[in-house]
Amino acid sequence: MLCEETLLQEKAHPSGNGKMVLFTLLKSTPLPGNSGKMSALELYLQKEYVLDKSNNIQRAKTLVTNYKTLEQPYWTEFYHDAKPNPFQNMFVERWYQFDLENGGLTNVNRKRVNGQIIEDRVYDYNELGYPVKCTINDKRTKVYSYELVEVPVTEKPAEVLAAEEKASAAVAGKTSGSIAKTEGPDKPFVLLYPNPATVNFTVKANQLGKGDAVLRVYDYFSMRVVYEVNYQVDGQMEALITTDAMPPSLYIVELASPAGKNRQRLLVK
Repeated sequence: MLCEETLLQEKAHPSGNGKMVLFTLLKSTPLPGNSGKMSALELYLQKEYVLDKSNNIQRAKTLVTNYKTLEQPYWTEFYHDAKPNPFQNMFVERWYQFDLENGGLTNVNRKRVNGQIIEDRVYDYNELGYPVKCTINDKRTKVYSYELVEVPVTEKPAEVLAAEEKASAAVAGKTSGSIAKTEGPDKPFVLLYPNPATVNFTVKANQLGKGDAVLRVYDYFSMRVVYEVNYQVDGQMEALITTDAMPPSLYIVELASPAGKNRQRLLVK
């Protein structure tokens, strides 16, 4: 028998910035006695969340809690730091209350209920800006650890690559990039700086071979392409890329050239 069910109703925010999510949690309880049977699902918790474009929660209105419909719903306000959140988008399929409140682009560092502070979080960060320690209300402590994980290169079917090359040829002349010829082995050498980046970053490469090259930037967590540009190269290239379309987070910068693919991680602050 189903003991718990989560329902979500999502819609765009009237302002056009972000979205609103009605979160409903239904739960059943054990029936009296030792029969092991459960009651029918009942409304246990219901909240209306307001999220910005980065999926950071701005505020939440609690309508139902612990099976009780509130006569006077209350508001919780969420505040965030400017550092990348290691839990970003990790819970998209579940969307439990915890997941929804902690899965945004940056880390929650304060909560207020009806104007009063109920939770303060103080973080220690590593050199990439990710939290390694979180102290909550000077009482509880969470410790984070990270492992280096290689990002796999997903090869596309030949027909998809052919279509992309045809499209690339149509737009290659629309984007400028410095082109020069260099001699050397076939393996490409790519330099990415500054890293971390703020306003822009430079990709400088040589030993690329001659032909079509594609520079892509992927969101590290979802592997969604957030930036793409095509070049005609004859050995080397240099490109200055702005971060306008890249909110603070971790990214993968990929340069695919006739000499092969090169991927590097980039932190945008």
